[in-house]
Amino acid sequence: ILHMICDGIFTFSIYGIIHLPSPAFWTHQGDYTLVLDPMARLYWSGLLGSFVSGVLDILIFTQLQKRTRGRFFFINSVISSMSTVVIYTLITDTLAFRSYFGTHFMEILVVNMISNVTTCVIYSAIAAVLVWWVNRLTRYDQLKAQFRR
Repeated sequence: ILHMICDGIFTFSIYGIIHLPSPAFWTHQGDYTLVLDPMARLYWSGLLGSFVSGVLDILIFTQLQKRTRGRFFFINSVISSMSTVVIYTLITDTLAFRSYFGTHFMEILVVNMISNVTTCVIYSAIAAVLVWWVNRLTRYDQLKAQFRR
């Protein structure tokens, strides 16, 4: 919740700043406005996308866990997380950019989708290594405890 509050303060501060009158020597106001003007729209779209994708993440993960009877926790987690990233990106980018960027909307959506999914894959790979390592240490400690008895 604190993250959303900070994002809101940042977004509306930027929105207010770009609409202040610019000095006479400043010739890039149009470019500045083009890039930063959709910030408020992106904020509200992000809130809605986070809520919807968060609820769907829980539903997808729960269904996967039920179907696999609790096995494959990590795989189920990665699948639900990937689904969440795709759903979040579709909702947020569609609401934030579709009417604002018109013909370039699909380019922005594809680039964001690729970068978001790639980031999720990288974090999942790092998490897989960490889970494997922790699991190995846990098994080692369990074996060591058995031999001490």
